[in-house]
Amino acid sequence: MKKTILTVALTTLLASCGGSNDDDSGAAAPGNATTPASTSTETSPSAATPATTSAESAFLAQAFQDGQNEIALSTLALQRTTNPEVSRFARMMIDEHTRTNAMITQLAQSRNITLQNLPAAEEATFTTTLSALSGTEFDRAYMEHNVAVHRTDVTLFQQKVNTGFAAANSSADTQVMDFAAATLPALKLHLAMAKEIGGMIDPRAFVVNAYQNGLGEIQLSQIALQRASSPEVRQFAQMMIDHHTAMNNDIRQVAQTKGITLPAELPPEHALTRDNLMQLAGPDFDKAYMSHNVVVHNGDVNAARAQSQSGTDTEIRALAASALPMLTTHLQEAQTIYESIQPSFLFAALQSGVAEILLSNLAMQNSTDVEVRTFAQRMINDHMRANGEVMRLAAREGIPLPQVLPAEAVLAHQQLRTLTGIEFDRAYMDINVGMHARTVALFTDRAQNETDPELRAFATTGVAELTAHLEEARRISTRLSSVGTNGAATTEGAGTGASGSSTATSDGTVASGGPPTSGATGATGGTTSTNAGAASGNASTSGTIVSGS
Repeated sequence: MKKTILTVALTTLLASCGGSNDDDSGAAAPGNATTPASTSTETSPSAATPATTSAESAFLAQAFQDGQNEIALSTLALQRTTNPEVSRFARMMIDEHTRTNAMITQLAQSRNITLQNLPAAEEATFTTTLSALSGTEFDRAYMEHNVAVHRTDVTLFQQKVNTGFAAANSSADTQVMDFAAATLPALKLHLAMAKEIGGMIDPRAFVVNAYQNGLGEIQLSQIALQRASSPEVRQFAQMMIDHHTAMNNDIRQVAQTKGITLPAELPPEHALTRDNLMQLAGPDFDKAYMSHNVVVHNGDVNAARAQSQSGTDTEIRALAASALPMLTTHLQEAQTIYESIQPSFLFAALQSGVAEILLSNLAMQNSTDVEVRTFAQRMINDHMRANGEVMRLAAREGIPLPQVLPAEAVLAHQQLRTLTGIEFDRAYMDINVGMHARTVALFTDRAQNETDPELRAFATTGVAELTAHLEEARRISTRLSSVGTNGAATTEGAGTGASGSSTATSDGTVASGGPPTSGATGATGGTTSTNAGAASGNASTSGTIVSGS
């Protein structure tokens, strides 16, 4: 099998957008995405920059413009909001879109594409409108806008990925395709977070989101009744149809009394998932369907809990309180079923890489440890390349791949993003130890037992790199476990803190042992520390049940 190799320019580009093995300068300042750090101009002789098409030019220009708008609005949000969830989201938008726009800038410069640095007229008008708001009104308008623009971006990037990785498309720009594929999951996560936070702070947004998610659950579950291979998945699907049909009836009654217009069509996030699920079969369908359910129900539970506890509308608060127990049960059952399903090799390999990129993006924002940031950038670089290889291999083999977010990554991200300093670094590295241990086991098994020669060659090639990742993760985790919370080295309990990462499925997903919380024991030390992996079924800070590494 030919191994697809990215140009040195793109690897250098990635390094300049948030850290590298030699430099830890961090992300560019907001608004400076058009002037990234100086990079090497050397390129691989086997990977010359392809001819630019009008489609590539339009895609990069639109993605860049949307990122610039997001940075500007989120900078304003940091000045205006007092809500910690909105503030955390805005900081993430600035950090991730700044680094993404630096990548777009390098891709555009190497193709002589001119990028527009000024906001579109409608965005400038919205910024003026938003600037006049404050307090809760500002937060609600900002989050509602983020839902809308991220739906547009998710659709834009998904179309680019679908077109570029089509089996017959041999002329696709490999660098642009890999960039789009690596960025798309982050945009989907941004959208899920925007919906969740909007539903937490805005009663009307909660009603609309809950209804739309219910429509999605009903339609996707009807597909699951026909395509799922597991009786347990089909049983879950029937429960979704029954429960969300009843819940949507309740929502319609409340919406009518409040004068809230409910959408009749599926939003893009559900429609795109529907289209993807229709291409999958067997355990891959089951895994993707259940992953979608975990992600959606996690957001629903968090929004319903917030509205039931502190919602400002009495009737909507009662609606949320009534729905919360049912939604919580859905989430718990979805997680249990999800963890029991073993998908195909390429499915698991792709989702493992997506998880690494999502969590490493967060590490580039939250970590101040040079070695952790260097490791995180390496994960972004290596898994971006590897995921591109997976997608091209799948296209050649005619194997459809999932386009849903990996549930375990979303849940781990939820817990990690509230941590800072040494607590974040320990938790992030502990999760990486567990994730890479499982992925190494998966690739080793396929390298030894896979009958398809191309898949076996891909697995064999991947074992060495993944093993190197695992060894590096273990080394850093061991170092961090010997450092006290104030940065000083401890003299006891210097374990790796990875005791919660021992139970797993063979597909590279997390089967048990929640994302790290305090109070667990280091793997080689004798005293408790604040970094270790938690036992299976620990509750997250928001109350949802989380399975992690």
